[in-house]
Amino acid sequence: MEKELELLFHDTVPLAEEDLPKAREKAARQKEIVLDFFRQRFSMNFTPAEVFDAISLLEHECMLLTSIRRSITDLTKEGKLIKCQWSESKPGAYGKLNRVWRYNLEWVKPLNPVNVNLEKYDRLKSMRESYIATKHVKFQGIDFTVKKLKSF
Repeated sequence: MEKELELLFHDTVPLAEEDLPKAREKAARQKEIVLDFFRQRFSMNFTPAEVFDAISLLEHECMLLTSIRRSITDLTKEGKLIKCQWSESKPGAYGKLNRVWRYNLEWVKPLNPVNVNLEKYDRLKSMRESYIATKHVKFQGIDFTVKKLKSF
């Protein structure tokens, strides 16, 4: 957990050592707010500036635009957000095109291998296989393999 928080806060300003944990927690909270914003609007694309405006108005959170950009970059690296194609870009405040991001609907939280009990997994897998009967059937010259639960 500490290593994850350490990666959230990019130490680009001189902070005292005792202030770092608070800054890391704040960065983690900001990242969650940005992720929730995208998750609730999963079918829409947003520029970082649009996220900034919306969070400021709707969520009543005070976040810097650079913090939102950092959160979006981190979430994209984690696969939770998708950076859209240039063709989907939107004009920004100064007329320049801005890239947009959207929530990745296919993102699934990965299993933590530390929490997986491989012995239990193998035992359950072998139990499942022992309850399945395999039958090879040939129909009109085509081989089929039929699996069904064994009857007791």
